[in-house]
Amino acid sequence: MKIRVITRHAPSNYGSLLQSIATIKILSDLNIDAAIIDYQRKDERGLRKVCIEAKKKFKNLLLRCIYILIRFPMEYYAQCAFDRMRKRYLTLTQRCETERDLMHIDADIFMSGSDQVWGTVVTGTIDGAYYLDFVTHRPKISYASSFGNTDFDFSATHSIRNMLSCYAAITVREDSAYKYLIDMGLKNCVGQVLDPTFLVSTSI
Repeated sequence: MKIRVITRHAPSNYGSLLQSIATIKILSDLNIDAAIIDYQRKDERGLRKVCIEAKKKFKNLLLRCIYILIRFPMEYYAQCAFDRMRKRYLTLTQRCETERDLMHIDADIFMSGSDQVWGTVVTGTIDGAYYLDFVTHRPKISYASSFGNTDFDFSATHSIRNMLSCYAAITVREDSAYKYLIDMGLKNCVGQVLDPTFLVSTSI
């Protein structure tokens, strides 16, 4: 069986990396052909990400420039280091940056992985790719998915419900996420599970 997983593996932090490694490890131990879909939004990496963060943090143009000058070298260094670790420890598909790229990914089953995969992205919006909206003719499931924060307005909640209603089965990580989906009336939400990092040993 071939499973392709979409998750927030690209941010340069250990939480994103470790949950991605654990997810692939668990699936591989079940003799599944598993890989992370290497979806990386341009606004979640490098200078563009730092510029968006600066705009959100500061109204003053000078303060934005100072933030960018200080933050970007740190971000670039971390990005390079985590890219090396992703290449070493993760099984990845080809790089995807657009919906057209994603539509070329083939699998028997598509899965939304752990971490805050269903939360808002750096622009403060919801990205349908993390809800597998590009998948039309294959089963969709989730494992230990998280919103991070379920304080969505009516419009966002309506959109989320429509996208998740197409899933064959949903499992989530937090109490708040489970309650949010149950309150929506999603009968395919089957329960809560442990984050994948709790299912592997430290020896991997």
